[in-house]
Amino acid sequence: QVHEHYLPKLLSHDPSVHAEPTTESEISTCNRLFNIDGFGMSFYSPVLSTFSALPAATKPDLHPALYKSIQPPLHDPNFRSICANTSSKVLFAHIRAATSTAITPTNNHPLTFGIHAIMHNGYISSFSKIKRKMCEEISQEAYENIQGGTDTEHFAALLMSYLCPGISARPSIAGEDEPAIPESWGEHHSVEEMKSALEQTIATIIKIQSQTLGSTAEPNDLNIAITDGRSFVAYVKYLCYL
Repeated sequence: QVHEHYLPKLLSHDPSVHAEPTTESEISTCNRLFNIDGFGMSFYSPVLSTFSALPAATKPDLHPALYKSIQPPLHDPNFRSICANTSSKVLFAHIRAATSTAITPTNNHPLTFGIHAIMHNGYISSFSKIKRKMCEEISQEAYENIQGGTDTEHFAALLMSYLCPGISARPSIAGEDEPAIPESWGEHHSVEEMKSALEQTIATIIKIQSQTLGSTAEPNDLNIAITDGRSFVAYVKYLCYL
């Protein structure tokens, strides 16, 4: 598990012995070792809603703005400038250590579906072997929104398929810079609804792994967070097969 979680001072750290605060030097050292494949952030802003041509009653107050890069964050002057001059009450940030997929901004987290932002630290075991079956469970709209090849983005698409079932895309009337999206991707959901969709997504993945791989199925490392700008749900679990 040490190499699956990229947290400062996780290596050789005993809280009862090393109770002092983590230093900037220690954080930088760990990040140099593990967090080398870029980063991403989504921060919720009212700008798009303010200038959108859609009627006020049909649009959410906040939308997630994305910034992604394959550089380490401290080496990106654009990122430092954005952080110094931007304010948001809701923000997701993720530092990536790639596994088997390409090192490209598209594959960085967070991932967005309408007003929903999703990020994940960990992995779906044997993803390449169950990917096709997972895609069969994903709605057409969510599948079309997939831009990269990571297990996380497919997990997010499956989650959105359960969170917003039976949806249809509405045409955008705000121009080319505001693409059409399924209407319910712009609607807020309760914590209970988000939690239920998350649990259903995890159960489906485990079921597919069990059916496809049988006794050779290996554990998943799932640490997932999702928000729509109002509600927030996080799931931290190391799932084993008995």
